[in-house]
Amino acid sequence: MGWLHKMNAYFKEQLSLKNLLKVLLILLILYFLSLTSNVWMSWLTTLRLILTPFLVGFGIAYVVHPFIEFLQKKGVSRRIAIPLVCLGMLTLLIGILMMVVPMVYDKTTELINSMISGLNWLYQQYVEMNENAPNILVAGIFQQITTLLNDTKSWLPNFSALLPQLISKVLSFLTNAVFAFIISVYVLFDFEKIRKTIFSLARTIDKELPIYLSAVNAEISGYLHSLLMLMAIKFLEYSLLYMLIGHKSAVTIALLTSIGLIVPYFGATVANFIGILTSLTLPLPKVLFLIGGICVLSMVDAYIIAPIVHSRSSQVPPLWTLLCVFAGGMLLGPIGIMISIPVFMSLRVIVNLVRFRNERYDPLPSEEE
Repeated sequence: MGWLHKMNAYFKEQLSLKNLLKVLLILLILYFLSLTSNVWMSWLTTLRLILTPFLVGFGIAYVVHPFIEFLQKKGVSRRIAIPLVCLGMLTLLIGILMMVVPMVYDKTTELINSMISGLNWLYQQYVEMNENAPNILVAGIFQQITTLLNDTKSWLPNFSALLPQLISKVLSFLTNAVFAFIISVYVLFDFEKIRKTIFSLARTIDKELPIYLSAVNAEISGYLHSLLMLMAIKFLEYSLLYMLIGHKSAVTIALLTSIGLIVPYFGATVANFIGILTSLTLPLPKVLFLIGGICVLSMVDAYIIAPIVHSRSSQVPPLWTLLCVFAGGMLLGPIGIMISIPVFMSLRVIVNLVRFRNERYDPLPSEEE
């Protein structure tokens, strides 16, 4: 019963009037914040709108900076490397948009028709396998999904009629995008100076804080490098797979599968489901070949390619990945989902570094002592 006496002594020590006043003060502050949420939430929203282009610009500069360092190692001047990389990035982005957007728009109706045909095929198979009358609930679900897809298909040709309503949003998005791009260019020119300033400020806060920032930087850089490589590999794999079965939207589905890696597990799963659903109108051997190919590629990517591309420290357990994606989506929406894994990896490397330094400088006493 020694632990009961320890708990009793602990609570007697901690439950003092001073500590109770601290708890009451914290609860009072939280209650006051809940009452004034309409005021400070509007301030936070305005602050987020102001800071978003700067954060996006800094993020773009952070992702692009390794390419500039690579050119500098090859003997290219930094003043030349930055415009070259920015121009190449902008050209690549515009080229992808000019190729993908018309293709996706042209193929969307065909894709929806394939999905409707696949759903109808599944429903007919269900009816033939069911000896009794089809379940009302199942029939209603199929009918609702088919109606939703048909409504989407009928909405697409009238997309131009909605353009006047979208002009303000499109202009706002383009303005923020251009502003973020300009900020990223300025950040790239002063990247080293900004990094030194951040490390200097961190050192004034705590002399060991730059060590943690360096560890986080190395972890995130490795993750982004691995992610880009895996996206390129997956795009090539699935383009070849869908072309082998004669899928009409092979490049579109492969692109969706590749981009789906940004959302771990869920993105690629949704893309595979769309790919299988749109291929149900093909001959049965091709559909079976596609399903088998997806299973094989998933296992090869998970157990062979991903471990080779990722370092051991950059791998995230599946349960932690699902938890991070869910929490990020609940807190920040789509942006939270995309940054959930980098944030988790940053926190993990900080915790591991703190644990290592504690074990190094404050070793536990041995049993002999």
